[in-house]
Amino acid sequence: MVHDDKQQTGAKIISLLKNKQLLLLFSIIVLIVGFEIGLMTAVPKYLTERYSLPLDKGGFACSLYYAARTLGTFAGSFLLLKLSPRSFFINTLVVAILAFGVLMGTGHVTVWMVALFLVGLTCANVFAIVFGAALRTGPSSTNEISALMIMGVAGGALIPPVMGILADATTQWTSLFILLFTLQYILITAFYVLKK
Repeated sequence: MVHDDKQQTGAKIISLLKNKQLLLLFSIIVLIVGFEIGLMTAVPKYLTERYSLPLDKGGFACSLYYAARTLGTFAGSFLLLKLSPRSFFINTLVVAILAFGVLMGTGHVTVWMVALFLVGLTCANVFAIVFGAALRTGPSSTNEISALMIMGVAGGALIPPVMGILADATTQWTSLFILLFTLQYILITAFYVLKK
């Protein structure tokens, strides 16, 4: 009986993906988690390849990213009291994409670190905003929607292997294009799924 209930609940959660808006929101969750795990996996190797820095410097860069992310989450909790989630989301994602472009294009390690900090700062609230938007699509199914969005954390296991395959075939720098395209997809999708 308990097994049947679990199956029914699981089926109900998966059936939510028939809703196009929820499917797109779910895809953003999958990709933003994959983006962060992919970035943190690539950073130490990229710094060694591009700037000949030792791996412990790569660890510092990861800490810098998460410090920026923490600061961004804190600042976002106040800014979202005054700004619409859609406007805040879109504007911060534009900055994130520009900063990521600088990160990929610069030859100066200090500029690279500043760009990485900006990416962490501006991507900090993507998960929270999308999660909230998803819950608003079905107030009567909040438990199932929450479970679906949390399943999106599995995205962390999808992007890094693809980046690794591309990096092995080419360079770490080339693999960063996957992350750039991920941010661009999230921004474009936000125009359609986040309410004004």
